[in-house]
Amino acid sequence: MNIRIPTAYRITVLGVAAMISVAAMGDASAATRKPKEVPTAETCQSLQQQVDAAIASHPKAPKLATANKRKDEGAKLCGDGKYAEGGKKLRAALKALGVKVVTTSK
Repeated sequence: MNIRIPTAYRITVLGVAAMISVAAMGDASAATRKPKEVPTAETCQSLQQQVDAAIASHPKAPKLATANKRKDEGAKLCGDGKYAEGGKKLRAALKALGVKVVTTSK
């Protein structure tokens, strides 16, 4: 007894198998990605120190006023416990001065 499987069914089964294998590969690559850093009070403190040092070493920077404004905004947000928003403002202050952020990894 020979059972014939319709061609459309075979194509559907192969398509589902291919999608499953592609999905599995996507999950494997996610495991190798570096986890995103969660901003903390320590992150804010480190960034504030970097901004202070950058302002001291760039007293005639063209965007010094902008950097000071962003620093003050960032410090307030960090003080309010809004570390992610404060960190963005502090990074913007460094960018205004043309200084790259130094990250510290544990």
